[in-house]
Order: sequence, then structure tokens, then C-alpha cells
Amino acid sequence: MLTRYKKYYGTHNIKSYVVGNRKQRQYMVQASKELGICDDGRPLDLKLNLTHVIDGFHWNEHTLPITPLYNDVIQMFANQASRKHRRSSVNYGGRSRDYWFENSEVHDNGS
Repeated sequence: MLTRYKKYYGTHNIKSYVVGNRKQRQYMVQASKELGICDDGRPLDLKLNLTHVIDGFHWNEHTLPITPLYNDVIQMFANQASRKHRRSSVNYGGRSRDYWFENSEVHDNGS
């Protein structure tokens, strides 16, 4: 499926919302790496976030939904060599995108 997707769309990134069970997610990671596609995990809960890190997803779109975070979880994220970067466009329990648009000049900062 990923081979066809990459060939047809010419993509270098695949978004994985909820891809089956954990073994199937591991197959997705393996296939993505073999094809040179970055797999973008979009887990919906803490367990999925943690298994995405352990199983080697390139990154997760969402932040962790549980705080406070303890050192074991922080170290797990820090030690994953496969992690390219972390984005937090969806920030559980934090300030929303609307807050920044209402209270700053987001559109004028050049990024």
C-alpha cells in the first residue's frame, strides 16, 4: 500500500492516525523506513504516544495528553535516535492556536 501511495502521490510523508494493532503499526514503521517515507504518528492517547516512540515512528503530531511527565518518559523521548523533531500543533491542556492568533501577531513573525 505504501509503495503505491508513494508512487502515485510522490509523497515523502505518511500520516498514521490509528493503524491497527501494535504489530501492524510496527509493520507500517518498517515499510516506511524501507521506502524512505517519514511516518507521522497521530496517536489519540498516552499508550499510543508511548508505543509510537518505542516502535520508531519519526514523530508524533500531538503532545502527550498527560502531565506531569516523569523523568522516565522524558528520557525515553530524548533517547530515541529515530526522532527527527517534535511538533505540538495540538497541545492537550495548553493554550490553543486561537489564543496565539488572538493575542499575538503570529502572521507577521515570518515563520
